[in-house]
Amino acid sequence: MVRNVEEKVESYNPVADKDLHKNDVLDSKEGHRHKIFDKGLSRRIWEELYKVIDSSDVIINVLDGRNPNGTRTKQLEDYLKKNCP
Repeated sequence: MVRNVEEKVESYNPVADKDLHKNDVLDSKEGHRHKIFDKGLSRRIWEELYKVIDSSDVIINVLDGRNPNGTRTKQLEDYLKKNCP
């Protein structure tokens, strides 16, 4: 059994592994988007959000357990990591 596992480890190719990245979220800014998805992208809304974040002591990010990567806001997470350590 151990020998079988060692053989499989040696022949493993992470590039060909389709399950390795199946839950990764791709940036969907490129390509055709429906107009309804552009409603929350105005600069004014993001500026107001950043004001609220800067004046907050605690921020709670609620994710949907069925699709946590699909409900994350990568732009907001990057902002928090960079500007609010």
